[in-house]
Amino acid sequence: MTAVAAMVAAIASVYSAASHWRLRNRELYVSRLSEHLESLSAATHEVMCIAYTTSRKIQSGRFKEAKELVRENEKAQGAIRSLEELKARTRYILPEFDIAFQQLIRINSYLTHCAKDGDRAKQLVEYGNDLRASLDAVVIASMKSGEPPRQELVRNLTANAQKLKDYFENSGNK
Repeated sequence: MTAVAAMVAAIASVYSAASHWRLRNRELYVSRLSEHLESLSAATHEVMCIAYTTSRKIQSGRFKEAKELVRENEKAQGAIRSLEELKARTRYILPEFDIAFQQLIRINSYLTHCAKDGDRAKQLVEYGNDLRASLDAVVIASMKSGEPPRQELVRNLTANAQKLKDYFENSGNK
């Protein structure tokens, strides 16, 4: 009987240690993610706001203003720099975000390359918003679960980033 009690106590101890380790890992992951949450949210929102404004200028035929907005606007360049810094700081914590950051960093550059095609600019911004929304979904899910994002969310994020990239690369060759 004593052996059985000792065995049960050992199993309970191992289970408790494993639960504590898992809880600690969750706390650590959420802590690392939350360090970057505010700057991530601000930078992605800012980049997409500038992309939207640029797209609107392109659609209304103000091509020069659109290019100047992206190239010379300190706010635009600051948002892009923030995303570049976030990409570098989170590369090992959030490797699945890499392609999303890469495409969000490039979206305003993509827009300057299609400065005379309002429909193409509008579609690029729509794909960029889809990418930003999927990035938000991944972050929110990870914060709630305390774990790296589920594969389906990562696949969706990657697919949206790839869709933006592919559209830019293939839509200009009409």
